[in-house]
Amino acid sequence: MSNPEASFSRRHTMTDAELVEIRTFEGAYWRTCLSAFGFALVVLRIFEPAFYRIGLVFVAYGGVMLCIAAIRRQHNMDVFDSSKPFVTSGGYVLLAGIMGLTTYIVLLTMILNIIQSSSTEAEDEDSPTDVIPELVESSSNGHVNGARHDVPSATLISPNVNNGSPSSQNHTAAKRLSPASSSPRSRMQSSVVASPSNHYNNSHYMNPPPNHYSQVTLPTSSNPNYSIASSRGRPNSMNHHQNSPALRQSISTHGKSPARALRAHTVNLVGESMFVFGGCDARTCFNNVYIFDADTMYWCKPRVYGDPPPACRAHSSALVDKKLYIFGGGDGPIYFNDLYIFDTDSLTWSRPFTTGDIPTPRRAHTTAYYNNRIYVFGGGDGVRALNDVYVLNISNLVWEKIETLGCPPISRGYHTSNLVGSKLVVYGGSDGHECFKDVHVLNLENNTWHNVISMETSYPRLSHTATQIGSYLFVVCGHDGTKYTSDVLLLNLVTMQWEARKVYGTPPSGRGYHSAVLYDSRLFVFGGYDGHSVFDDVFVLDLSACAYLPQITNFQLPGI
Repeated sequence: MSNPEASFSRRHTMTDAELVEIRTFEGAYWRTCLSAFGFALVVLRIFEPAFYRIGLVFVAYGGVMLCIAAIRRQHNMDVFDSSKPFVTSGGYVLLAGIMGLTTYIVLLTMILNIIQSSSTEAEDEDSPTDVIPELVESSSNGHVNGARHDVPSATLISPNVNNGSPSSQNHTAAKRLSPASSSPRSRMQSSVVASPSNHYNNSHYMNPPPNHYSQVTLPTSSNPNYSIASSRGRPNSMNHHQNSPALRQSISTHGKSPARALRAHTVNLVGESMFVFGGCDARTCFNNVYIFDADTMYWCKPRVYGDPPPACRAHSSALVDKKLYIFGGGDGPIYFNDLYIFDTDSLTWSRPFTTGDIPTPRRAHTTAYYNNRIYVFGGGDGVRALNDVYVLNISNLVWEKIETLGCPPISRGYHTSNLVGSKLVVYGGSDGHECFKDVHVLNLENNTWHNVISMETSYPRLSHTATQIGSYLFVVCGHDGTKYTSDVLLLNLVTMQWEARKVYGTPPSGRGYHSAVLYDSRLFVFGGYDGHSVFDDVFVLDLSACAYLPQITNFQLPGI
């Protein structure tokens, strides 16, 4: 057993050179530990962005200090003297060199991140020509045809939302409005199914029961500037506004909400659970899955299995039998045309093998599910905007390009497409230069396009959402060609005319690239972008007062 006093005595009888050796070793030791700690924080960037930045600082500082110490030491001794201990001779300088090289790599990464951040933020300038530049980017980026990521097939997991299955809380038909139409997305711009079935795409159709109000009490917002009233019974503030929906301000949520604000993501409703996938903030795209329980207002980030898609935005997501079919999207200059399937019961990703005429890589397109097929329309491939139509047969996973009849829409992306019976209603969008205000209808029975030209008034929109509610299409927010707006527009699908309806309450700030999902007579609006900031808030548009809307479930689009 060592004697502390003897050790202390030996230290004080050392020569100056020996003490220098010890101090040098101790300096190398703590600087190495500092850099290692920085590396650990860099790894933790997947959990918290702040760790990444702190880690970069530690790695850079530790590496620079090691380099300085190595240079100073090189002047005091022969660094290649094999008689010296490893840590005090050549080995020490080698370690310092490695750390120095790492420092340069880290600094280069930081510079590239700054450049990428600047280019990403410049993508969405507040003008009609710059809102979706990726639709018409120059081919000089080397990714004209997009890029495919060969990700192995995945496997599953079981979900746990609010300590119960998504279907654990049952609601009567009188309380819940029946879904069936799709809501678009900026990145969520995928179309919807308008028929009363079990297949939905990002927004949902409902038939409001007459004079019926939601029986769910919303929690009061933690922000004192926001007023959240209970929607139980008939709200007093709406007794004299029964002909207009009331907008409830940003709501209080609980649990593990998305770690970052999101835009151009997708949201699909399964039971009372909203599945949020992908999207991006001001700098980075993600491939995370979050679940929001619309009854309890709880967020959770489930553990998922299998190999997920690469991080992406402006993809599409179609819900078929509790499975999300994720197609396309992009990240920076890269565009995808891969298909991934996410099982919402087992929380497992898989990448099926598809054949046939596979669509070209794209983003900002829409998808709609109809008659055991997923229809893909439009988008952009980085060189041009598109107006082609592809169909994926769910049974055999074979792609087919559809040759349509009639006059197709101008090529576009960031539009919305809603399935109304056997008709696909396409509204708005942009080709990268112009913000469109037209409405087109594709008859899926005969693949014929019809242009709706009898509108008295029209509104340009892109990066908006559209949700079918009875015989109306509710269009929320988006870009009107000059600015982001918070307006709510109603398109009467029977007359094919726009109708003005006043919305009460405090609306969200103007935004686009958000998502909207209908649940229990409430339209949930999440995230988005206003040209400067990316949002992580949740707004609720209370549609209880929409019982005045015609209870029409079977109708024909005029002249089509």
